Amino acid sequence: MSASYHDEDIDAGVAAGILSVEAAQKLRNLTARRRGVPLSTEESFQLVAGFADVMTAVAVILLMAGGMAFLLAIIDLASFAILAGVAWLLSEFLIRRQRLLLTAHVLFASFAVGSAGTFFANAQFLPGLSWEAASGPASTAAVISPLRGLITAVGTSFACWLFWRRFRLPLAYAAMVVAALNVVVHLLRMIAPSAPTWMVSWVLLVAGLTTLALAIWWDMSDVRRETIRSQVGFWLHAIAGLEIASASFRMIIGAGDRPAGWERLYSQDLAHPGLWAAFATLLLAGAFLILALAMDRRSILMSSVIFVFVALSRILGAAGLITWSISAILVGGALLMVATKWIPMRSWLLDRLPVAIRAQLPRLNVSQSATARPVT
Repeated sequence: MSASYHDEDIDAGVAAGILSVEAAQKLRNLTARRRGVPLSTEESFQLVAGFADVMTAVAVILLMAGGMAFLLAIIDLASFAILAGVAWLLSEFLIRRQRLLLTAHVLFASFAVGSAGTFFANAQFLPGLSWEAASGPASTAAVISPLRGLITAVGTSFACWLFWRRFRLPLAYAAMVVAALNVVVHLLRMIAPSAPTWMVSWVLLVAGLTTLALAIWWDMSDVRRETIRSQVGFWLHAIAGLEIASASFRMIIGAGDRPAGWERLYSQDLAHPGLWAAFATLLLAGAFLILALAMDRRSILMSSVIFVFVALSRILGAAGLITWSISAILVGGALLMVATKWIPMRSWLLDRLPVAIRAQLPRLNVSQSATARPVT
């Protein structure tokens, strides 16, 4: 029978006087040596506390889904507010007391959806907005008008901030950042309603770069990745990687549904890339690999996989080869090589970076001295 312990548990032991600071650090170093990699390089994040957590999460999903469907049939839009309220009440017991990690993420998702739905639905009472008009056969950008989107984004960002302050769930902070960026986007929609598509694409790319800058800031405050700060950084990096990859690759390849103006915000279709666009996509993926190695974060690299697959299929197709199977073999093989050679590749790259930059990046050495840990 085995148990899993996290850095927070070791910190709690130090705070209770059970472990000394030196003993706690020796325990961390022993774990790192047994695994053969620095703790920071594992890029771990807490998602499941055990099977009891999984069972509770499934129960919460069924409860929330069934309750939401029942309430929608009875009281319509007010059910969103009830969903958010119930999620908060359950969080007080299941997160703060029992510390169920997977359940915490399910409850936060329910709270965020309930909060966003509440603000979005109540925006219909503003002059010029109505739920019926939004439900018609209009474009997505027309349904989510600038004012309705602004109200929803402001309310959702505040709700996510409250959840973060109360329950210290890293995903809640990342969601707050996304909602806050949407506040800026919808303000820009109000200022420039006829913005060209290329400008909207750059807005999305800048949003991703802003998220990345914030993620790097959180990482720099905990370069050994020993506290909740590194978990906040993980989620921010994951979101930034998706935003940057989606915006940059679509700027190169193009969107298949040819969106106009602010419709680009909600475009998910990918165009069939030309040969030069396919080569440019592979070069950009190489730049993402260098950035991921330097920061020791794999999120940007993983976010680009689907675009690399499409680009490689286009290049192989032009050469008259079977595209999807060979592309899958090449992309999978490349990812496997990077995964197994991550530390040597990163060591080679760090040796060529200036010392001032290298000092702000996660460490490569396995053992760490028993110096003060950052504040959680």
